[in-house]
Amino acid sequence: MANNVTAIELSNDGIRVVTGYCYQDRLYIISAVKGEPLSLNQDGRISADEAVSSLTALLKYNNDISGINAGPFIVSIPPENVEFKCGNSQTGTVTSQISSIDYQNCVSIFTKENAVGGGTIISVMPNLFKDSNEMSYIEFPSGVTSSRLYLEADAVIVPTEAYEYYKGILAKCGVFPYLYYISSLPPMALIEKRVGDFSNYAILNIENRYTYLSVIREKKFAATKVFPYGIDTINNAAAATMKVDPSKAANMRHLFGFASEQDIYRPYPDVKSVKSVNKAFAEGLSSLTEEIHSYLDSLSLPEMPIIMYGQSVDENGLSTVLGNQLDLETFDFTQSIYGAFDQSYVGCLGMIYLSTLPYQIPVQEAKSLQHSEEMKNVSLGRK
Repeated sequence: MANNVTAIELSNDGIRVVTGYCYQDRLYIISAVKGEPLSLNQDGRISADEAVSSLTALLKYNNDISGINAGPFIVSIPPENVEFKCGNSQTGTVTSQISSIDYQNCVSIFTKENAVGGGTIISVMPNLFKDSNEMSYIEFPSGVTSSRLYLEADAVIVPTEAYEYYKGILAKCGVFPYLYYISSLPPMALIEKRVGDFSNYAILNIENRYTYLSVIREKKFAATKVFPYGIDTINNAAAATMKVDPSKAANMRHLFGFASEQDIYRPYPDVKSVKSVNKAFAEGLSSLTEEIHSYLDSLSLPEMPIIMYGQSVDENGLSTVLGNQLDLETFDFTQSIYGAFDQSYVGCLGMIYLSTLPYQIPVQEAKSLQHSEEMKNVSLGRK
């Protein structure tokens, strides 16, 4: 397919690499692979040496099984001290009709006018467009006759030191992305298509070692938080409660989950019942639940539903128990995937979807830019 892109998610729980495309609003995976969890350095970031080694191997494997070139690249990085700043910009149109070129010009102006000391704008989230007649558009007005494009958007800002750190890891692997995101944003783009009735909600992914929470208010990113708790933490706590080895606890979790409809037999001789297994994992979850509850309370936001995505939805009964403990509506989000069935790839799929939006640089153009000196020196992260 001519519009293949490769999405890379840099995560504490391991790097994911997906090559795929979007066709008729369906997401297709050509190849997908993920690495082992990475060590963290003293700054709490993934080890650069381990990340370079892992990503190099993953890219080689991904290329071998797909049989195609990997680029152009889109990358998401962990959300570290993220800020969101609302701003606006405007530009004259290159032709008489609004096109993606005008949007890119607008973004260039936007990033210069909304620069923050010590921070880098890695992506821009459009909220509203206007033309020269002051007509407003929620969707990008591609093809509309106009002499001007006006953009109102949120800048996604990360510390420049962090941006340069991850950019350096990618460069050592020959990866020069044309789009950057924080890891919570691409899944939100997919979820947003399915939750049109919600203005305020939170999205949550509990991975092996960390939990990622993002809060959306009035359909805009409001905050994001990483908790040092994950499935491994919950599993180890449940194992201690049941007085079994963590590997046996993991087997029990996979078989019986966090909640069961029935309690008809003993899963293991040394465990009383399925319900006792469920109870142990629910208790193991409670520490994380308390942290999430405390954080949401600190934001002083109205009560909102929790939408779980990614690895979380593969844990049977987890969303039910979490919702009961938080006393909030909780839903599982699953993305239809053609070519793979692992929901942990939803972040990469979200990036592939975002690359198809009409205001983005066309994939063919991005492909020609990916090895250019301009892309290597600048990319689309801007200070």
